[in-house]
Amino acid sequence: VPPTLQDLDVVAMPREREVLPGGETALQLAVMDHEGEPVMGAELAVVAAELGPRPCPGIPDPRRTFYSRHGAAEEASSASAEPCLDSPRMFAPSVFTDASGTARVPLQLAGQPSQVRVDVVAAMGDGRFGAARTEVVAREALVVVPGLPAVLGHGDEFQLPIVLENRTGEG
Repeated sequence: VPPTLQDLDVVAMPREREVLPGGETALQLAVMDHEGEPVMGAELAVVAAELGPRPCPGIPDPRRTFYSRHGAAEEASSASAEPCLDSPRMFAPSVFTDASGTARVPLQLAGQPSQVRVDVVAAMGDGRFGAARTEVVAREALVVVPGLPAVLGHGDEFQLPIVLENRTGEG
């Protein structure tokens, strides 16, 4: 059986790509077969981790692992430069798609500005599988950015300009 017939097309879409810190969104997940038909009963593993300063391999795409010449070693080396933190924000190890090939998973974001990467792996008992990745950002609506001088000495006087940045997309 050609590997492309084994593929599941997985789509992971957050309800909102940007959320206030501490906010919640939902991930809409969809699984289709190689002909674009919805797949009922696909089992999904979903993990969300905050991006940070340390390297993190994430979840490898199973198609590359099983169908590439170098297998998992190639996948691990290509993903090693991606940043993430140790602990996941959310882990849902066993989510199933409904008759329309979709599933929904809630995602609570941290109380501070952050960027969250979501990895999804889908599998069927007949050997078909696929993967998807998306991101959600927790961002403050208004941010004060001070314009600090590069160098100050004892007794120096200066004016402190500030910029109020509106990130709501409104007015």
